Amino acid sequence: MKPREMSSQKELYNLVFFILLLVFIAALGPPLIKHHKIVHNPWVINDDQRQQIFEFYREEGTPVFKDDYIANYYLDTNIPLGFSLLYSIAGYIWDPLEFSRYLQEVLFILLLLFLFLIGKTLGDSITGLLCLLAAFCSYIYLDRIAGGLPRAFSYPLVAGFLWGLLRRDIRLMALMLLFQALFYPPPLLPCGITFFLFLLFSKSLPLTTRKRFLILILIVTMVGAAVVPKIFFVSSQYGERITWSNMHLYPETGPEGRYGPEDRPPFPSLAEQIIHSVKRAFTGSGIVRANIVIKASLILLGSFGWILWMLRKRQVWILVFFLSASLAYELACLAYSYLHLPQRVLLYILPILLHTGFIIGLYEVSKTVFVRIPTIKKIDSTILGAILVFLILIVFLIDRTFPGRGLYSEEGNKDLFLYIRNHIPKKALIAGWPQDVDTIPLLSRRRILVGYETYQAFHTGYTLQMRKRASAVIDAYLSDDLEALRRLHSEFGVTHLLLNWYHFHIPPIELPFFFAPHDKKVISLLSSVPLRERAVMKIYKKLEIARVDHFSILELSRLREISP
Repeated sequence: MKPREMSSQKELYNLVFFILLLVFIAALGPPLIKHHKIVHNPWVINDDQRQQIFEFYREEGTPVFKDDYIANYYLDTNIPLGFSLLYSIAGYIWDPLEFSRYLQEVLFILLLLFLFLIGKTLGDSITGLLCLLAAFCSYIYLDRIAGGLPRAFSYPLVAGFLWGLLRRDIRLMALMLLFQALFYPPPLLPCGITFFLFLLFSKSLPLTTRKRFLILILIVTMVGAAVVPKIFFVSSQYGERITWSNMHLYPETGPEGRYGPEDRPPFPSLAEQIIHSVKRAFTGSGIVRANIVIKASLILLGSFGWILWMLRKRQVWILVFFLSASLAYELACLAYSYLHLPQRVLLYILPILLHTGFIIGLYEVSKTVFVRIPTIKKIDSTILGAILVFLILIVFLIDRTFPGRGLYSEEGNKDLFLYIRNHIPKKALIAGWPQDVDTIPLLSRRRILVGYETYQAFHTGYTLQMRKRASAVIDAYLSDDLEALRRLHSEFGVTHLLLNWYHFHIPPIELPFFFAPHDKKVISLLSSVPLRERAVMKIYKKLEIARVDHFSILELSRLREISP
């Protein structure tokens, strides 16, 4: 090919790249701007922020929740070391909740960057742009990144690891493993297995066997130092792990308990979990709302092309990564709950493998079809294939419903949260129906006795403590025993009780409910104690210090003024 022709084709290639980029911005720019505005609404949060952000609040340099049992449990057992350090620094110099809003956007940009680099490594800049579109084939990426929580690090770090694997870059892979250990360990097992096999058996590494084992020992030591103490030592102060052997003693882990079907034993089979992951990976319907037949046909075509591409390019390590994720899921099921929830192992690996593989496969099929047309030159077939795949993604598979995914608004309750933060003493301990008080630590910076979100069932001691607290709240809230209210104050140190009038309306606007083992007790009290016979209904006027919207705040210290 003559230099002038090469220059002309390069210019054409660059022109097509920028046109596709402009179409990408035009199609996805508006929903991204909408999502940005939702993220930065001060009353919009992610549900799990109620578990893993409030611990880092500081006022005048002192932790707001310094001696709080729930906050200490999360810091000691659930919150990874690197995440804790990052948010501790944020707590000194900034508001942790506001910091989380920017962090989730930075992590999403990092994910987009790694997806682009994966595509560019496998092809060129246009391939990178096509792989970047993978982040918009499902709402799952923004859903998991929402909130700037530990799990928000998962997809960017897995994408970074995959990029390192494709480049045969052992340093990048090791760095991603270390960051996973520091910020979100669940993907560590499948990535770690892949790294182990690559390090020991890859012929592309110019390393002696001795050096390979030394590197392996170094990585295992560093990763182990980040995760092992929390799993086996620090967390032991909250009791034994709830595992297969003792879970029958904890209904919180059962069918009527705290967790959904995917997150409680018996776990779905590997095949069921893979099928579920595929469904979640392709939630989009494009701009024409493609039906299931069109989507399934495109996915099958892309998967076929992916397999052919791997065979031709001998990209066996992508297959190894998939098999490692499958093995890791089975190991996580066996080792429940030491390796967190097994579903998380596949959830953070498969979508990226499926999306990048599908897009590369579809691109290869498109180029193969066009190159067989005699009148089309090879460079033209590449450009036409890219345009076709780009249009397929935009028209049939992009999920434009992602704005606000993983987030919800508490703006309807902002008056309550502002009142509590501005008028209730900082050392107060607030009780109420668990679902009603969940957000108080995050938005009002006050301690709660027990909530729904922070009632976890991974350690026996913590679970029994939450069970005891929840039982005391249910008695005080629904029974006709005034002593239950007194015990809430004298035994548990509760200073204020939040009363939801939706529960006390005739007929109730909302029926209070809670998971096992408390569900039967709630049903029994609701059916056996008439509304006006409940102890709290008889005396609430003497305890009430404020009514905000459909909530009353009762000051339990006033119980001393009421005769038994």
